[in-house]
This record gives sequence, C-alpha cells and structure tokens, in this order.
Amino acid sequence: MSLAQDSIKVYADPESITGFKASRFIEKIDFLPLQTTKQSKYLTASQFMMAGDAIVIRDNQNHILYLFDKSSGKFLYAFKNDKKRYVIDNIQYVPSKNALLIKSLNKHYTITDKKNTELVHKWQGRDISRFVSLQWLFLGDHYRRQSAPVPSIALNNDLFYYDDGFIYRNYGNDKHSKDSVLYRLVQYDSHNRIKHQYFPFFNLPGLWSDYYRYRLQLSDNASLDNKNLLFQLDFSPAIYELTPDTITEKYQFVFPMSSVMPQDFNQLSFRNNIDYQKYKDKNEQAFSDYYGLIEHGNYLFFNANTLANRNRHFMLTKNILYDINKVTTDSSIYNLPPRILPRIFGQDQRYVYSIIDIPTIIKLKESLLKDKTISKDFKDYLSVMTKDDNDIILKIQLK
Repeated sequence: MSLAQDSIKVYADPESITGFKASRFIEKIDFLPLQTTKQSKYLTASQFMMAGDAIVIRDNQNHILYLFDKSSGKFLYAFKNDKKRYVIDNIQYVPSKNALLIKSLNKHYTITDKKNTELVHKWQGRDISRFVSLQWLFLGDHYRRQSAPVPSIALNNDLFYYDDGFIYRNYGNDKHSKDSVLYRLVQYDSHNRIKHQYFPFFNLPGLWSDYYRYRLQLSDNASLDNKNLLFQLDFSPAIYELTPDTITEKYQFVFPMSSVMPQDFNQLSFRNNIDYQKYKDKNEQAFSDYYGLIEHGNYLFFNANTLANRNRHFMLTKNILYDINKVTTDSSIYNLPPRILPRIFGQDQRYVYSIIDIPTIIKLKESLLKDKTISKDFKDYLSVMTKDDNDIILKIQLK
C-alpha cells in the first residue's frame, strides 16, 4: 500500500468554522423539473444518482428505478425486476460501460450478517443467483438488460464494481477464514482472483461489526469517471484515494482532540460490547465517518457524522473548510433556502446537482415568478405546477 506523504492537510475546528455568502462560490442555478406522468411519478425518492446523461431516482416503496434526461427532465425509462421475488438492494453507475449495475435480493431469503460471512466462503464458485441477482442496464443501448454472474462475495452488502472486477470489504473477525491476517479491502479482477489487498488486521475474535467497518465513498458519481475512488475508514480523520493499482492518503483533517478518536483506539481490545459502547459514548463528539464525497474542480463536498449521530455538511476549497449549513442565501441562488447545498448528489463536467422539493417551491412561487432572471420555460412550469409533481433538480454552476 502506498500512502502519500504530501497529503492535503486541512487544519480546522468544526465547531467554529464559518459559512459563506452563496454568490461567493456559486455562478448560477438552473431549474430542471422532472417530468410527471402516470408512468414517471415516484412515491419515495430514497436515492438520487447521476448516470451519464440520465438522472436516476430510486423508489424504495415501489422498488423501481426512474430515469430522466439530465438536460430536459424528460422521463426516459423505468426499471423493475422481472421476477417479483427480487427487490433492488444497491445500484451503481459504471461509466466505462455507460450502464447501471443493479444488485437485487430475494425478499424471501433473509440471513444474518454472520451467516453471510460464512456463505461467502462456503459458496465460493457456486451460482447464487437464486438468492442474489446482478443485472446490467445499458443506458445507450435501448435500455438493454443483461444478467451478470454473481460471485459469492455479492453476499457482502457493500459489493462495489471497479476496474472490471469487484471490491470486497472485510468488516471484522471472520471465524470461517483460516487466515490469521485479513485485509479490510480486497480487490478482485474480472476472473474473481485477488488482485490487491489493503489495510491488514489480525483476524481475532472480539472485534464488533462496525469496529473495522469500511465506507467506500465514490459509488454515487463523486468523480466523473469513477477511476479514482475516495473512501474513509470509520473513525479515521483521513480520506484515501484508490486507483486501479494503489492507494494514497489524499486528505488529512487536523481537528481538535474532541473531534477525533484517540490515537490508541485501533489498538484497544474491549472485553465486551458494553465496554466498546461506553468508550464510544465518552468520545461522542468525534467524527465516525465521512460520506457523500464529491470532488468537483477545486471543491470537495462531503458530509460527516459524529458518534452522537450529529450530521454535518462541509465544503473544502483552497484548503479552507466551510460549513454548508451556515450559507447565507442571496439572489445568486434566487434566495432559495441554504439546505439545497447539503443535498448535492452528483455532478458532470459543468454542474453539481441538488434537489428541491415541491412544497418549498410552492412557498417561493410568487417571488420566483417576479424574478426577471428566471427563464421563461421555468416560469411557464411554475404557472401550471401542482403539489403532486416530482421533485425539481437544481443544476448548480460553481465559480
């Protein structure tokens, strides 16, 4: 494993960092209503994703993926599993194939995480498509579907397709493995052979499921091609970058002691889960994980959780960290509420993408109609919109 010595060090106190005036960094915002028809109306938008020229909305209530054109908002396609026993578990856009990789689970098949770990070894080399389904949905080929082979590591909840293979994450002690040393991240090639292994740890009992938990953070369009993946080990103040052949430490956040776990944390051995929980409660203001990372030009957007489940939203640019929740709204964003920035979910070459719900737009409707800088097309939409319309996408151009 290669860890860069010249990683970007960011010195900040999360409790005292400031926000910014929207016009300082935002050039403009374009509104993109998503077409609302009987076929395209979703019930609960549990996930938004950029996928090439499409915006993907995942509806967990209907178990459907809705695709809309990112330029016009026009409804393009709806994906639902042909077999009713499968429900969508995870989606990933793969730019090299211009396709969605859709993982679905048999809803009649439920096992514990511990059992999953056992079956990853026991079922190695077996066809497990009865329990887990992997499908490609090719976006540039009339939405052609193609079933994909399902390796046993697909039982892992966070399987990630990368460099024509898969990335598998070990969460902790694996009593079914004969190895005394395991690796938190294992990269497989296209033939399901181990290509690289990173971050070794002793395969000892007594380490709880989230003690060595991984979070791989570029699955949702955080880079334009997904060749460079950013991720963070829980409780670590560092963000790493994975390329096909190496890992480097890219960002190192230097926070006050209260915002990070003590340095000896990873070497401690807890007698039981109660002691482990007490230790975390004692350090509840420490950040446990960073997620929703999006690198766009000179900007890095990310969210962070503390052990006390306090959610924070940050923007890093020119080595200065800003609190997005403290943004001062102004005419550059049509005086929209500051909460639109923490909802950034994807990007393309020109924009970062966020969402705004219909009830909020209805409250602002009169002021938006009076704004001379709003496009005629959007004003025409405002004149006929209803409370039952789909969400509106915000295309944010940064300076």
